[in-house]
Amino acid sequence: MVTEPQLQANRPVSAPLAGPYGHPFHPILVTVPIGAWVTSLVFDIASRTVSGPGFLTQASEWLIAVGVIGALLRP
Repeated sequence: MVTEPQLQANRPVSAPLAGPYGHPFHPILVTVPIGAWVTSLVFDIASRTVSGPGFLTQASEWLIAVGVIGALLRP
C-alpha cells in the first residue's frame, strides 16, 4: 500500500520549475549560458586569426548577452 509521503515524493516541487514528466528544466537551462560563453571565447580567439574580425567580435558580444540572459532566466 502506498502512503501519503510516498505519493508526495512523486509530485514535482513546483509546476513551473518542472518540465515534462516532472523533470526539472534546471539541468537543461544551465547549459545555455555555459555554451554561449565558451563559444564566445572561441570566437574571441578566432578573431585574432582572421583579417576582418568584425563579425566574430559582434557575434561574441551577442553570445555574451545570450549567456547573461540565460543565466538570469534559469530557475
